[in-house]
Amino acid sequence: MMAFKSIDEKTQEFLYEEFPVRITKTGDDLYASFVRETQSSPLELVALRNDIKMALIQRAAKDSPICSIREEILYGLCSELLRQVKSLEEDIDILKQKVKALQESAEKMKKKFQEEKIAAENKRQNELRYENQLTEQLKVR
Repeated sequence: MMAFKSIDEKTQEFLYEEFPVRITKTGDDLYASFVRETQSSPLELVALRNDIKMALIQRAAKDSPICSIREEILYGLCSELLRQVKSLEEDIDILKQKVKALQESAEKMKKKFQEEKIAAENKRQNELRYENQLTEQLKVR
């Protein structure tokens, strides 16, 4: 049932539709590449850069380093991805601060509501006592 799927399942399904799994065979090994819904860490980006560099070196099958254009493109790609990760981390920190402030505000409002509720209950009890006393006094007369 599509209506009851969690948001994570919907996101994952969307990612699989837009970016289908790619299966590649290298020698005797099969590899499946897919897009994740979570962002990459800086360490993963460095590992990716090294993997790409190694693949390019192996593909060239010679001892010379990869060409300067490819290296520059890879460096630019990794630099941009790292910049985006840092930017997103800053945004996450700001959002966490806002969430904390809103939670504190909600706690204050809950506390104030409870105090008002207790005060209203006390006032109601006092009014009931007063009404009962008045009723008793009227019965005595």
